[in-house]
Amino acid sequence: MRVGKDGRDMKQAVRSKNGGKAGKGGLRIGSIAAPRRVTFAELAYGQIRDAILTTQILPGTAVSENDLAAATGVSRTPIREAVHRLVEDRLLQVDPVLGTIVSLIDTARAEQAIFVRRVVEREVLSNKGQIGADELAELDAQIGEHEKAIRAGDEIAAARLDFDFHLLLMTVCGCAEAGVAIRAISGDITRIMYLSGADGDYFASVAADHRDLVDLLRKGDFAQALDLLDRHLGGFVVDQERLKGQSADYFVT
Repeated sequence: MRVGKDGRDMKQAVRSKNGGKAGKGGLRIGSIAAPRRVTFAELAYGQIRDAILTTQILPGTAVSENDLAAATGVSRTPIREAVHRLVEDRLLQVDPVLGTIVSLIDTARAEQAIFVRRVVEREVLSNKGQIGADELAELDAQIGEHEKAIRAGDEIAAARLDFDFHLLLMTVCGCAEAGVAIRAISGDITRIMYLSGADGDYFASVAADHRDLVDLLRKGDFAQALDLLDRHLGGFVVDQERLKGQSADYFVT
């Protein structure tokens, strides 16, 4: 059951982007084969989260454990754990009548998340003082993967790797828990970005900022690096009223 005017269910309310198509078997997120030391629940969580963040599964769509299990090829037990985590991320919500639905986008919450990220990420970086050669190499390698995904036209991977850079930056600065907190509040930002038409050019500009930031850190110019980070995070500007007018069903009113 779809929450909104058109009554679509999960099999219908899927954006056809980067292969995210609903076929005869319903939503196709991608079957999962777990590598060592990674649980099926962790992989299911990541794939379903990506599908929600990139609006392959649209806001307001009703989902079920059976649908998600069929889409990922994972049994219901790890799916249940993944759903629990996505509820904690505020990407899914449980309605007593409608069941589990993809949360609508809250623009006020997105604005607060941007504010929190600017404060937290800047503070974490400013407290680091110095970043070593090995840590810089990790950041360089991550940016390389991001650029590779952009060149391949894989916008889903590009969106994920964009955020992964910030998680890695928090980690090399010795504050991985800040990254965990930031991840939990950033879902609405990513969904707004996708609905507003983020494309390869957008992600290329993001990756260029990341590379410039690392170059400044390599030079030890923390003042300029902090300024760039603040502009980078604060540069997310969307005409929210226009977007709401185009996609009103997807937003909290």
